[in-house]
Amino acid sequence: MWASNGKPDELMLYHKDNETPDASGLKKYTRNVMRWVEKTFVEDKKKIPPEMKGFECGELYDDFRDDPRSPAELQQAVKDTWDEFEKEAD
Repeated sequence: MWASNGKPDELMLYHKDNETPDASGLKKYTRNVMRWVEKTFVEDKKKIPPEMKGFECGELYDDFRDDPRSPAELQQAVKDTWDEFEKEAD
């Protein structure tokens, strides 16, 4: 849902006249998100950390992909963001 910003109908309408009416752009974006998550958060590429379950990886990627901080610093920034989100939800 993150690729459409919660508005899949608008996303589909926007792309209906593309010259390549396949999902190649979405596939590329998804691969980029997964590479970024692995590089930033996953030490063992075969095991996603339990604390990552429930994270909206696409939104994190959009927010932090160009951030020049180290993976450890990004992990802390994401944790702080998540903690703040949970406080607001309570």
